[in-house]
Amino acid sequence: MRRSERMPVVRIDMLPRSKKEKEKLIEGVIEAVAKTLKIERDWVRVVIDEIPAENWGVDGKQLSELMKKKK
Repeated sequence: MRRSERMPVVRIDMLPRSKKEKEKLIEGVIEAVAKTLKIERDWVRVVIDEIPAENWGVDGKQLSELMKKKK
């Protein structure tokens, strides 16, 4: 199997987070995937899509509105 066929890409959709939190998340995901699949760490790719709370829908409402009510 060629390297390009073994390179997993992990996509994560989430609410915006700090740079430090994303760095830790990327590190943890790469470590877990590499260990589980028994591949080199540098073969793993992580893509984070940050989606604003106003663009998430939960129970027919914008998540941003639900979050305001919980404060």
